[in-house]
Amino acid sequence: FSRASLNPGWGGSLGVGGGYSYKSFRAGANLTWTYEDPIDSEAPQPSKGSAQRFATAALVFSYMPSEEWSGSLSFQDQTLFGAPTNTNLGRGVSLQLQRRWSR
Repeated sequence: FSRASLNPGWGGSLGVGGGYSYKSFRAGANLTWTYEDPIDSEAPQPSKGSAQRFATAALVFSYMPSEEWSGSLSFQDQTLFGAPTNTNLGRGVSLQLQRRWSR
């Protein structure tokens, strides 16, 4: 019986973003670069991993018509910026609605 030994590395993200508000509306955008070192395996069969690198761009639009209700629509895309390496890229849309109650 052999036991697998994994050797993870380092990783991190760096992002920049901003937004603008006008009355009950808010629009924002951000760009985040991500890097992950490879994970090497020593047993049962030695295997060298590969580093992952990608950038994620996002747009967010929010609206708060009252103190009780708010909503947010966001769009993320990993295919627009950077030189992606060794990763699956994706796009996504998210819609969130929130209802608040006073105590």
